Amino acid sequence: MTDCEMEFACALSEDELRARGRMLGETIYAIDETNAERAETMRKFKDTLTGLNERQRKLAAAIRSRTETRLVNCVVYYHTPDEGIKLVVRTDTGEVVGEMPMTNAEKQLNLFAPDVSASSESIPTKKR
Repeated sequence: MTDCEMEFACALSEDELRARGRMLGETIYAIDETNAERAETMRKFKDTLTGLNERQRKLAAAIRSRTETRLVNCVVYYHTPDEGIKLVVRTDTGEVVGEMPMTNAEKQLNLFAPDVSASSESIPTKKR
């Protein structure tokens, strides 16, 4: 004769039933917490990948076009070349990058200042 163990369905006592209910609740809570952590981690990964993809796109575009957009210092000449017109010139290249009407606020800027339109400063005329 040999002893062995085998699995069979056994009725649970009231205490065992309550204990299993508590364990089920704890397990459901742990699953919810794990899913929430996974969602947050996935969001962070997505944000990181989105940033890296955007960086990759900008670098590839710069290489392809051999240019990139940068902030460039400019000088604005008011009432140039005509009254009510402003001229925008890049300080690094001297290139004229815009000629446009002045806003009403810009027209009021030097209303009572001495006339500087006849200054010795040369105004570039190179257009892009």
